[in-house]
Amino acid sequence: MAEPRSRSGAKGRLRGAHGTPSEASGGLGPEHSFSLQAIFELQRSVGRLEGKIDKLSEQADRQQRTIDWMARALFIAAGALLILGPIVAWILNNGFDRILSLLAKGG
Repeated sequence: MAEPRSRSGAKGRLRGAHGTPSEASGGLGPEHSFSLQAIFELQRSVGRLEGKIDKLSEQADRQQRTIDWMARALFIAAGALLILGPIVAWILNNGFDRILSLLAKGG
């Protein structure tokens, strides 16, 4: 895996603020660490987004399985219709011809 680059493009550790968050935020004190607060809020947001992405991924997988099942069922039904359709049509045609011949003899 490639090493992270700093903003200047050099390989190595990422460069950032040094010291405690209160020092990096301008010395306003530990309760005013805006950078740290922003990082925590971003972590929470990223966590929520990851959860939603996982949920969407699971839903997409379920939908894909449903689509695959429907495609197989449609393929099987088409195959059965191609095989059984002509047989049923032949039986109905013969039965209709017999009924007509019986009616012609009896009438």
